[in-house]
Amino acid sequence: MNNVVKWCLLIKDKYIKLILSGKKIWEVRTQELFKIGESVALGNTKSKKIEGYATISEIRKMTVPEMKKHNDKHYANDFIDKRWKDREWLYALVLSDVKPNPKQEPYPPSHGNSKVRLKEL
Repeated sequence: MNNVVKWCLLIKDKYIKLILSGKKIWEVRTQELFKIGESVALGNTKSKKIEGYATISEIRKMTVPEMKKHNDKHYANDFIDKRWKDREWLYALVLSDVKPNPKQEPYPPSHGNSKVRLKEL
């Protein structure tokens, strides 16, 4: 993971636990949000804390039916059906170098965004 972390990706509690356990390796979004190779903090929307770090190793653009075939990588088919079933495209942010953050400091207010800018860590 490169040392400069500029962004925190906000993730629901149940999904961040799956990511930190190593089961969930894709985070599904409606936009690319980051660049391949970028290091990001992983923010838990329930605790409002940075609970880990990861590198975006790949970004895969897929139709909803294609994405749903990979539930074993993202565990989000229920969420996709509820919120994004009518979308033309979804993006799988492939996470690597996932590490927990023992400090678990709070992230800045998100104002409803799915990512927040961090002061340099």
